[in-house]
Amino acid sequence: MGIKTTSNKCLYGIVLLSVVAVVAQVNVLAVSVNATVNADIGSPNSNPDKSFQAIRRLRTVTTDDRGLGTSSSTIAELVTQLKSSSAKATKKFLEQIKGTSAEAALLQTDHFIAWSTSLSKSAKKKPEVAEVAMVSSLAAHYGDVAVAKMLTEAKKTSHATATTFINAQLTNWHIKEQSADDVFKLLRLHEKGEKLFEDSLVSTWILYVTKLNKDKASELMFKSLKTHYSDEVLAKLIVAARSDYKFRQYAVKWQDLQLVNWLNSGQTSDDVFKLLKLNVDESSVLTNPALNSWVRFTLKLEKEDPYEKLFAKLTTQYDDASLAKLLIEAKGNAQNGFTAGKLEALQFVTWKSKGKSAEVMFKSLKLDQEGSDLLKNPIFNTWISYVDNSDAVTAVLRKRFEDDVLAKMAVAAKNEGSTRSTGTTLENALLTSWVSEGKTADDVFELVQLSKAGDEIFTSLAWNTWTSYIRKLDKENPDEQMYLVLKNHFGDDGVVSMIVKAKESPRSKQIAAKLQEEVWRAEGKTSDDIFRLLKLNEESYKLLENPALSTWVSYVTKLGKLDQSKPGELRVIMELEKRYTSMELARMIVAAMKNGTGEMKTLASDLQELLFKHWLAKKLNPQFVVALMGTTDDWQNLKVILNYTDFYRKIEAA
Repeated sequence: MGIKTTSNKCLYGIVLLSVVAVVAQVNVLAVSVNATVNADIGSPNSNPDKSFQAIRRLRTVTTDDRGLGTSSSTIAELVTQLKSSSAKATKKFLEQIKGTSAEAALLQTDHFIAWSTSLSKSAKKKPEVAEVAMVSSLAAHYGDVAVAKMLTEAKKTSHATATTFINAQLTNWHIKEQSADDVFKLLRLHEKGEKLFEDSLVSTWILYVTKLNKDKASELMFKSLKTHYSDEVLAKLIVAARSDYKFRQYAVKWQDLQLVNWLNSGQTSDDVFKLLKLNVDESSVLTNPALNSWVRFTLKLEKEDPYEKLFAKLTTQYDDASLAKLLIEAKGNAQNGFTAGKLEALQFVTWKSKGKSAEVMFKSLKLDQEGSDLLKNPIFNTWISYVDNSDAVTAVLRKRFEDDVLAKMAVAAKNEGSTRSTGTTLENALLTSWVSEGKTADDVFELVQLSKAGDEIFTSLAWNTWTSYIRKLDKENPDEQMYLVLKNHFGDDGVVSMIVKAKESPRSKQIAAKLQEEVWRAEGKTSDDIFRLLKLNEESYKLLENPALSTWVSYVTKLGKLDQSKPGELRVIMELEKRYTSMELARMIVAAMKNGTGEMKTLASDLQELLFKHWLAKKLNPQFVVALMGTTDDWQNLKVILNYTDFYRKIEAA
């Protein structure tokens, strides 16, 4: 029954005052409760029991009144006495909860509160005695496992209260002289097998062992684990625990203890390999968590390289293709990925030492049996990594496939997430070969069959392959190559139609802009021509508000880069200065930087940098700019001066 009335809430407050406000020092073994129960076994609840915190501040009993120095035997005696004197209240409570299960909500029922009040009054200044007595009675009624689970679950909603009673349960076991292994079995953890660390009660057991002997907790836990698990299962459990932040600090020590145990017993690496049953199914050895322990043990021996030894074992069982496949699968394994990488490196070294060529390994890895699905085989990546030479790669592949087929395979692979990297690698190898063979942009256009792409040409995957190629051919202005080939295939009118259509799609707008610039260049359009064509001459001082300005800037920038006799990137500023004074241009720019948005704001910032570079080339210092701008009462003038001063100082400091 939940707390529903005002009187019940008051009663609840009184009980918590007596029962749960003792959390700070309840550990009768002189180990701090918080240090023990809130140790690194999961994170403390981020929303602690607020009612507990509020009531704690109202306590009148000081920590010095609590008799924390009391011995375990005395605590046991006091608990026995309290249970005897409170037998009636306990019997009543147990009758009231008869038939109900042990759930976290039990701690907040009216029956539990009434029982707590009774025992707390009887315990007087030793609230920890009441807590232990209550836990002992609950354990007798429900069993230790059920109570431990109930308290663990209760930590999620009433962290402080549950923590108090968890500590009481630990104390109850201690006064009964339960060993680490006794509690392990009491909580039925020995029945969990390889799923041990999935059980929440492992944390309770670890807390208890830490309470027993903090300095030797890891040794005690390992001794218990070793009693119940074979070397193989224990090794797997330890690796699993190492990957869980709650248990990592203990798992590291357990693994060291296991390795030392093997060393002290004179085990060899072969002995441990068999102990861990790694020899039973070598097809899964690279994904077996226990392999991690064997590698670490062999490294400790300092007599053999574990990777070379394992590689030698595997090569007697598998051919090149089968082992390569195993290594690929293992590289994605969290525990053994590093080991798989080391083995693959050894595999490459072995092949090279035997002088195995790209062609030989292509066959040895059975890639010659794949057909057009070659790039879907993950072993193809292994082969490419081994060959590590684009010419050698294409030489082998061209014996089996025509270039257009290879290009299609590369494009298809690039379109799939799992094979994108492989497709890109093959495409780069093909492009390099085509360049060295002198293939023209038009040759490759035909080869990748873009002439048949129709209206989807700009969104075709083959388009990216072709444009990548022309960038290799013409690093200065690949757009010209693109325009000329398209013009050759589709004519002037066709290109114009393609540009119009490309402007309609966000995916191809940039291509349309590049082609348009090449059309203008082919027509001999000057910067002035395009300025008028875009009607920018009608904008006056609102020039930087017109999005078409970016088109003009891009075109003039290209003209400047391609015409070496002109001022390069500064050509844009020099063209603008034909229409505006430096002061007017500077003011327009800072206004756009303040009021503009998106692309126009970015464009204004870029233009300001070009303007300042232009001034710097003319050897204008900040003092000259102050004189140029005139009064500083105007915010635009002042902003120009400040921005240029910052720019000037950065250049001088560089």
